[in-house]
Amino acid sequence: MEKETIQSAVDTMLEKGVDFRVTVDRPNLLHRLGLLQTEKIFVIYPIKLCAVLEISRRLQDMEGEKVNMEDGQDILRAGIDSIVKNHNVLIDVLAIAIHNQKGKPPGSLRRFLDANLTTQEALRLLALVVQQMSISDFLACMVSIKRVDMMGAGSTSGESSGESLNTSGSPGTKSSTNEA
Repeated sequence: MEKETIQSAVDTMLEKGVDFRVTVDRPNLLHRLGLLQTEKIFVIYPIKLCAVLEISRRLQDMEGEKVNMEDGQDILRAGIDSIVKNHNVLIDVLAIAIHNQKGKPPGSLRRFLDANLTTQEALRLLALVVQQMSISDFLACMVSIKRVDMMGAGSTSGESSGESLNTSGSPGTKSSTNEA
């Protein structure tokens, strides 16, 4: 299991897709005759920015309450309530990650996941999605942009010494603002 995790992390860095299999929960006659597959394979690619944004929106919609063990709240009851309230959000997040394009994922994908995904598969798929989202790179970009913005705001020192860049098009020359 450890070796698979390391390999999937390497695949993520190389922006390769990672296969994920979901077995049909209740195969019907068409599955038994071999006309339909009993297992569906999804390829999870690194999540695009538009999908990350949509996943973030959906996660903000999650309802939850803080469980405080000291108050005597039943943690099992709180867990069941959370499952009931957030079931659709989880399915939506997984469908958005698999679809990985701008726009809504197909309803058939959402229905398939809802009808066939076990809790173990959902956990593994969610861990894979988090790995493929790699939001640390996005956050690093935001920090870099902010740093450049801060540096740009403080670069008025050249004008205070009486010099400005020449905009006439000749490279490497400066024009003085104090011409007499």
